[in-house]
Amino acid sequence: MSQPIRKIDFVKAAIQTDIKYSQIFKQFNNTKLEISEIFNIDYERVVNVFTEDILQGSYAVSVNPYSITEAQSVCVDLVNDKPSLQEKMTLDEVVAVAKYLYDIEKEISTTYRMYLDLGVSFDLVEHNDFNFKLLEDLLNYDPDESLMQYVDGEFSDEELELFIRNNLKEVYVLI
Repeated sequence: MSQPIRKIDFVKAAIQTDIKYSQIFKQFNNTKLEISEIFNIDYERVVNVFTEDILQGSYAVSVNPYSITEAQSVCVDLVNDKPSLQEKMTLDEVVAVAKYLYDIEKEISTTYRMYLDLGVSFDLVEHNDFNFKLLEDLLNYDPDESLMQYVDGEFSDEELELFIRNNLKEVYVLI
């Protein structure tokens, strides 16, 4: 992304990413393993940056976690309720959602490492890096190094936000 993305395009991508995780977790439905309780991947906070006033806590009811095609119809309804979702994201909004995506990635990585240390490998989760790709698309740079610094505690929340802001300020100077 060499220019700012529209809010609704990002919301749609976040919902689709959430649905992709739900679909891979579906494989665990017939087991005694509650994978969604082990990996807490929560896109409601990400989407609510733009839609909290519309969804009012009903994200889980509004988004069917097993229907990728539903993301489009949810977004049409959201734009009908809030036309400003067609506007470009501001730098502050990008920083806010990027921080949430970093938090999700930190949760995935920390949980994966913890179980790996116990001898349990969740390759299904590790090899499906949907969140990382969404973060990379949003930021338009490879967040791998900054992500590792954040996960390992080398970056505080404030340092991470400053890092994101500094890497994106040129894109948002013209807005």
